[in-house]
Amino acid sequence: MLATQPIGYTIKDTAFWKISILLGATSIFIFANLYSFQPILPVLAKEFNVSSTYISLTFSFSIIGLIIGLNIFGSLSDRLGRKNFILFSLFLSSLLLVCIASTNSLPFILILRFFQGMVTGALPASALAYLNEEINKQDQKFAIAFYIAANAIGGSLGRVMSGVITHYYSWHTALYIFGALGLITATIMLFLLPKSNNFSASKGSILSTFSGIGFHLKNPILRRYFLIGLIIQLTYTGIWTYLPFHLSNAPFFLSTGAISSFYLALMLGIPSAPIVSLLTNRFSLKFVLTSMLILLGLGALLTIFHNLLIITVGLALLSFAMFAAHSLAAALINLHAESYKGTASSLYFVAYYIGVAIGSTLFAPIWHTFGWTIVVIVAALLPISYAIILKLIND
Repeated sequence: MLATQPIGYTIKDTAFWKISILLGATSIFIFANLYSFQPILPVLAKEFNVSSTYISLTFSFSIIGLIIGLNIFGSLSDRLGRKNFILFSLFLSSLLLVCIASTNSLPFILILRFFQGMVTGALPASALAYLNEEINKQDQKFAIAFYIAANAIGGSLGRVMSGVITHYYSWHTALYIFGALGLITATIMLFLLPKSNNFSASKGSILSTFSGIGFHLKNPILRRYFLIGLIIQLTYTGIWTYLPFHLSNAPFFLSTGAISSFYLALMLGIPSAPIVSLLTNRFSLKFVLTSMLILLGLGALLTIFHNLLIITVGLALLSFAMFAAHSLAAALINLHAESYKGTASSLYFVAYYIGVAIGSTLFAPIWHTFGWTIVVIVAALLPISYAIILKLIND
């Protein structure tokens, strides 16, 4: 009897590595483009002579656009295919970044950032669905982990390199470089990314395509995994937003330069996804996920101490656990979404980026009223409590 051929590329296939590397490169540049504004906000505020609150809209607008784009393009990719939306996202987001670098009008920058965020949303929903369809089930965890690790690289690269290039040249130069690299990557992807072999288009009207949103929200298993994206980002964003304020006050009184060095802890997110992917070969995926949620909370708790070494360890654990939980939740959603796969991925990322958008706002009154200790306790309790809930539900 002939052995059954596996559906999708396996880790032994050249196409598997081509897809993983190309989608990883796409993820790096598109998220570098998105996060490149964070370190240069003070420079922009000074150049345009506006407040820090106003200039932060250049980041907030992109996140709002991203959330909208995830809903729109996730559903459309279920109907029109994955590869086209992956290419569309990288090419147009990079082109918009070049346009932003070419203008000196802040209102125009805000408009362009909104649309840049929107087209960026086409990538995560389409990419995860593409991996789900084109990669063999046995090797999907590794492929998704590779992709999530690239997210971490892109976020770190965007923050670090744009700040360095702006320091030595200008913010215009930094954005031009990121935009150009993104356009080059999009051109390479156009010719090298394998076509979708296992894509099956959603049938019916356009409205029926968007009905996939309601279809997935009725699924209690998927709902609990969607919430993971929200919770991990509430904790992660809450800690990172108010850490600089905490470290600039007593008893530390650190300078801005010294505080920025703590962002190197973000690099621990890069190996986390591949490491936990290997752990799932020995332990159940759900067990590893709940363990990472608990580790996320413990990492947050370590930042409560008045010791910089312990705080550094806490931030490292926080970054490792967040990206690990992120990749595992994405893998579980791919596993449980039987149809409308692009929509399922987009709903998870919507929850994830809502956590980014509201994380700092939610913790603002806690910080101003109670201070760092309560910020840390609330941030830590969120993932730990949810891990316990998941354990009780699964049992």
